[in-house]
Amino acid sequence: MDAVIQAGDAFFYAETGDLGEMGLSLRTKKFFPVGNEMRLVFGRPPDLTKLDLAGVVRGLRDGGGVGVVFTGISFQDSSGLST
Repeated sequence: MDAVIQAGDAFFYAETGDLGEMGLSLRTKKFFPVGNEMRLVFGRPPDLTKLDLAGVVRGLRDGGGVGVVFTGISFQDSSGLST
């Protein structure tokens, strides 16, 4: 699944991996440092429910990816991630 990332005033596209209820990994060419806050938008209505979530980078992955933990995720949004 792809995601649109908003970090500050800039927007980026990224591929997701290891998507779960608490967070995900992102594969992106853009470097995001640990502690970087971002908004992530998933889904393309009407096929997929649009989810707009906040997250923070918690770790760097080999190959240029990052691990992101969701912040303030609702039960409804976490349920939408598994569908």
